Amino acid sequence: MLILHGDNIVLSRNKLQELIATATQKKQTVLRLEAKKLNLATLEEALHSDSLFGEEKLVILEGLHSLPTSNRKKELINYLSTINHQSSTIILYETKTLTTTMLKKFPGSQALEFKLSNSLWKFLDGLGDGNVKTQNLASLHQAIAQNDEFMVLSMIIRQIRLLIQAKEGKVKGAPFMITKLKAQARHFSLEKLLELHKKLFELDLSLKTSQNNLDLGKELDLFLISM
Repeated sequence: MLILHGDNIVLSRNKLQELIATATQKKQTVLRLEAKKLNLATLEEALHSDSLFGEEKLVILEGLHSLPTSNRKKELINYLSTINHQSSTIILYETKTLTTTMLKKFPGSQALEFKLSNSLWKFLDGLGDGNVKTQNLASLHQAIAQNDEFMVLSMIIRQIRLLIQAKEGKVKGAPFMITKLKAQARHFSLEKLLELHKKLFELDLSLKTSQNNLDLGKELDLFLISM
């Protein structure tokens, strides 16, 4: 079994697509399963049923560890931890980082973690700080170079949403994270944060509908300057 996990969803998705393309070239049957729609019986059927022409199968199970705690989740994990199915290659795909304890439940598996770079977290933490304003543009470019411009956009959107929640006293998380977000939120008025969120929504929409005049890197430059 191969486990793909981590916060850098763009890189992990790219790796997943690469593996799917390789399997397709090898004439393997590719089967994608969503954990939220799955139970033990349907998983067993997917892994043990033979393909029409006897080809090897690539079975991709997405979001298993994002399921709420339940007997169904426990059954699926226990089953996957013991299975040894020769005709199927299994990929466990997660959009979050799995802990060492979680990974230990799948002995013999290979795990690839896709991390967000420290440069991205540094850039996000510096948003709104006038003392590091001249450094923010360089930090943005470094974050894009080490991650992906679409991932950077996604994380900026996430950060602005967290700052809005912090401003309204609704943010949740570890105490040190709440304290840090509240301190960062003081650099903005609520009206400014809502304005920035609207701009990000419009930028995301223009990208999805191919209506933007500039490439995303330049759009992010302009957005940062507008702050």
